[in-house]
Amino acid sequence: MSRFLGIALAAMTATSCLATAVHAEEIYQKSVTVSYAGLDLTSDSGARTMLARLHYAAVNACGGSPSFNSVYDVAPDFVRRVYAKCQSDAVAGAVASLHAPLVTTLYAQMQTPLNQYAGR
Repeated sequence: MSRFLGIALAAMTATSCLATAVHAEEIYQKSVTVSYAGLDLTSDSGARTMLARLHYAAVNACGGSPSFNSVYDVAPDFVRRVYAKCQSDAVAGAVASLHAPLVTTLYAQMQTPLNQYAGR
């Protein structure tokens, strides 16, 4: 089994096409390699460490802080939503491709409190 997980993600970033008040989006793909060497993904601490690594990699792959985006000052809510979706999709995809049951379970438990408010 490989001790590295390649995360390929489609990160959406808003471009500065605001003259027409339309939010154009540019899609690009960035791949990040996340190591799980030395982690026991069947242990609680190993699975949690892996999730933290995946979240960190997703933040970096999706462009870091949304406030660095060129249209953040004009459309901060939009930019934050795009970045949050990018990060969420990246972590979800990485967790699914990892095929580590405990990582998947812990990730699902982390999502439940957030998802219960999504419809409000």
